[in-house]
Amino acid sequence: MQGTKYMLSLTWNAPEDAFDNQDQYLFEGRSVDDIFVSNTSTYKFCGIEILI
Repeated sequence: MQGTKYMLSLTWNAPEDAFDNQDQYLFEGRSVDDIFVSNTSTYKFCGIEILI
């Protein structure tokens, strides 16, 4: 998979204040990056370049 690139395009239908907010029940203060760290780490481990 070396040389492969990826980019996530996410739509949440959630207000911006749902993230990075300790008072929110579902995400518990996590950011979008925090939520997808396992996904991103898997791609990095496989040698896939992450497009920003």
